[in-house]
Amino acid sequence: METLGQPVLNRVGTPRLDPAYLTRVEALAANRLELVTATRRLQARLSTAEHPDVPLDRFQPGAEHRIDVRVGHGVEDWPRRLEALPEDDLPLAGPHLLTVVLTEPHLLTEPAIAEIELPTTNDSTTATFTLATRPDTTAVDARIIVLHRNRVLQTARLPEGVGTDGDSPVHPNVAMSETLVAPPITALGDRRTFDAAFVVNHGPDDVGRVTHICPSGAGIVTLEDDGLKGVVNDIKEQLGEIVADPNVFKDIGTAGSVKLLISLAYRGLMLYNALMVKSAGKAEALARARYVQVVSAKENAFFPFELAYEFELPDEDATLCPSAVKALESDDLDAHCPGQHATGEFVCPFGFWGLTKVIERHAYQPWRPGGSGFLLSSCPTRDRDHIELGSVVLAASNRVDKVEGSITAMTKAISTVAGRSRTVTMWTDWEDAMLSESPGLLMLLAHTVYSPIYRGYGLEIGDDARRWSANINKSFVPPNGRPVIVALLGCETALAGEVGYELFPSLLRTAAEAEIVIATLTEILGRHAAPLAARLVEELYRACAEQPLSVGEVLVRLRRRLLRDGLLPVLALAIYGDAEWLLAKES
Repeated sequence: METLGQPVLNRVGTPRLDPAYLTRVEALAANRLELVTATRRLQARLSTAEHPDVPLDRFQPGAEHRIDVRVGHGVEDWPRRLEALPEDDLPLAGPHLLTVVLTEPHLLTEPAIAEIELPTTNDSTTATFTLATRPDTTAVDARIIVLHRNRVLQTARLPEGVGTDGDSPVHPNVAMSETLVAPPITALGDRRTFDAAFVVNHGPDDVGRVTHICPSGAGIVTLEDDGLKGVVNDIKEQLGEIVADPNVFKDIGTAGSVKLLISLAYRGLMLYNALMVKSAGKAEALARARYVQVVSAKENAFFPFELAYEFELPDEDATLCPSAVKALESDDLDAHCPGQHATGEFVCPFGFWGLTKVIERHAYQPWRPGGSGFLLSSCPTRDRDHIELGSVVLAASNRVDKVEGSITAMTKAISTVAGRSRTVTMWTDWEDAMLSESPGLLMLLAHTVYSPIYRGYGLEIGDDARRWSANINKSFVPPNGRPVIVALLGCETALAGEVGYELFPSLLRTAAEAEIVIATLTEILGRHAAPLAARLVEELYRACAEQPLSVGEVLVRLRRRLLRDGLLPVLALAIYGDAEWLLAKES
């Protein structure tokens, strides 16, 4: 432990204000203050197994390395480097057991897993991993994932470079921030246990990978190695077919809709099988999973979990499961289709994960004020777990109104359900509505625009009112910290191949600090956006009138009902943010 040493005395024996002594006093006081304020950070220390007490700032070629990981205060021999894990003034109910996962797809046959205990105020215990490099290793793709009850709290990267150390000082904490999705540590005991968590990323080699963690272990699926990169792109294109020829998909039972479901099921089964095969003994746990968390640890890392298909592959001439429509009417989220799915005679929507699982997404955003990576801006706590919907503020691009009167019909339907709503066509009016209405639900049917000057994207409402991505900030949502849902259903707000599908949801979550963003994984037509928006509002407000339901559960029910009614774009509807927020009437 650092000490002050002895102050310098002057001639009469009293301490002299020596600058070096004062510097030591300030440094030690800062460290002690941090201990009092109890801010703790994820920390990692790298060394070789041969010399564990000598810290390294990079991996060595042809060596066995020791990696120590803990959550601590960031003082003395573990200096602070990453953002502090959120903590509030509520008492921590006992120690928490955290899971730490180390992944390195080239040097480890499967992820390594350990547990650490996080006490009320002090540093956690330390997890120790071993990672051996080969003599020809030139780069390391190592990631640390920290979870609580299969809920991802934080991910961090270890140094990529390999080589001998130079003469520069070594920083003992080598963890580099990537994502931070943690609720306050004091709220961990109140949070739901996830059945499985998935971290989607691209490594330095630009190869897409999915790391999955469940109670029975962890595994990695490599999209390129398993032939899934083309499958994922095919799913994007097939969902886009609804845009290209919407008249073919008017009803779930039409030939075009059934053909699309068969084709999606074919590729969805490939996704499902890849996850199961790579899971070894973990397959059963993944198959039974009801609540799933997805964290994108890299910009534009895409994996359509909602479209994974777990039933038998439908025949090319399969028909719609005769029990499907009736089953889709059920509000019981534990109710599954009673039809026979052991053969390929039928294609059934209940084979898709999005119809049976609550999937909570968190999207990476590389920039935010004061740091890097993604910070979960707001989450439910024991005394703040409801979103009161109240008034709706609505904005739509005139390009969305391809079917004459669709926006008018949607606005009327929303006003009838919500009681109060305000429609705006200018972004200045939008900000005014945030102040005057203080809405709980923001409905955006925007059009995506591109500026060759900015070389960036924006959202267009009305005739030509544009707000660029760089100007999305806290003025976008109501003031005073009111929890809010933003529904982003406009055409081309997820245009595959041009604008990243997670760009606007992640900006609305990080820069605007919206609690929930509901958005599509792919482009949708304006003619679909309007009825989808009206039905979304109907289901959200209906949930308020019944027993409290989480936003995640409402979205599963919404997918079922809209699919029953032939609105196939609902298959691509996703939720970003904490799915545990409960919906409530305005008090």
